[in-house]
Amino acid sequence: MVGWVLIIPPITRDMEGFYIGADGRPAGVAVEDPLFQWTVYGHYQSGAQCDQARGELMQRGLHLNPGSANAVAWSFAKCIADNDPLLKPNQGPIEELPAATSGQPARNASR
Repeated sequence: MVGWVLIIPPITRDMEGFYIGADGRPAGVAVEDPLFQWTVYGHYQSGAQCDQARGELMQRGLHLNPGSANAVAWSFAKCIADNDPLLKPNQGPIEELPAATSGQPARNASR
């Protein structure tokens, strides 16, 4: 049986971060990180339950300071099947990125 997870991008301490962390210090929200590095916010038995929780989380985020790292991370929340290969390191599809300035093609895991 497939379950579902609600994931949010990691919040990082970043002295040059644009957002405000829970401790009041600058923070970043790593939306570019691969999904296997995102934080699991909750586990659900169905996609519908996960979607409902995601909606509730996003509503809660609307009541936070817009510069809050939590509010930003919550706005990027995703529901994904717990057996999705993107949740496992080195198993997701590889995305070809534009060639770097050195002329060498860049390779990166899809997000």
